[in-house]
Amino acid sequence: RREVAELRDRMQPSLQRSRGQFLAVVGPSGSGKSSLVAAGLLPQLARLRDRWTLVPSFAPGGRPVDELARSLAQAFAQRGEELDEAKLALRLVEDGSSALVEFARRLRAPGDGLTPSGVALFMDQAEELVARTTPDEGARFLRLLRGALHADSPLWVVATLRSDFLSTILSQVGGADIFDETYVVGPLGRERLPEVVEGPARRAGLEFEAGLVQRMVDETIGGDSLPLLAFALRQLYDLAEPGRAITVAEYERVGGVVGALRRQADRVLSQLTKKYGRAAVLDTLLQLVSIQQGGDLVR
Repeated sequence: RREVAELRDRMQPSLQRSRGQFLAVVGPSGSGKSSLVAAGLLPQLARLRDRWTLVPSFAPGGRPVDELARSLAQAFAQRGEELDEAKLALRLVEDGSSALVEFARRLRAPGDGLTPSGVALFMDQAEELVARTTPDEGARFLRLLRGALHADSPLWVVATLRSDFLSTILSQVGGADIFDETYVVGPLGRERLPEVVEGPARRAGLEFEAGLVQRMVDETIGGDSLPLLAFALRQLYDLAEPGRAITVAEYERVGGVVGALRRQADRVLSQLTKKYGRAAVLDTLLQLVSIQQGGDLVR
């Protein structure tokens, strides 16, 4: 709640702070950056229908302009306008930032007459601008966004970025001139992990056997292990029965925080290997991973 409130405050210009329209949420892999924005900030903005229009989120991938065009097409479709993605992308390439501002103006909410309405664009995994595109293409795309952020534009951009790519994106694609504000998300402290487990469980009507939550916390090595914890909890949720607490035995059956994902991966590998052969399966799986020259895993 604290982090969401701080992000929401960054999206509101005030007398003390100028109107910064590009907010970068930076943190290590697995720290919950995407969830903080997608499940925290954006739902709060969505409730302010006369203040904010939300464009569906996108990740840059290998062709960031096309991904942005697809996201804009989805936003127009939600308003009952069917626009061709390819034509949107062509406009963005030919007319650049002015086209993006025009699209944002067409999407913006009517407003309440007191506070100017905004159009929020969420770019997840901004590190792909250096990991999956050329530096020149990534720089061009950031300039496209930057040129669309000015006092006469309703567009605001929120981007998540892995901290280990921060220096690269600052030096290679000119990010230092792009970000108006940077919000740093650190690994979640262990003292907050019980809340992460028990809060959503209460909302879902689930309970845990005594001592199980603390065992999960003890086996979650750090805040960057949140994806492993989330996977284990999902496995337990699928086993849950109404009116009965989740037991330690069930937790051990799924493999715990560390073992749940490994067991599932081994199970899938075994099933696919029987059908296609181990070499073909591993070759296909490796194509799903992007590794930078220095050995950093991207996705």
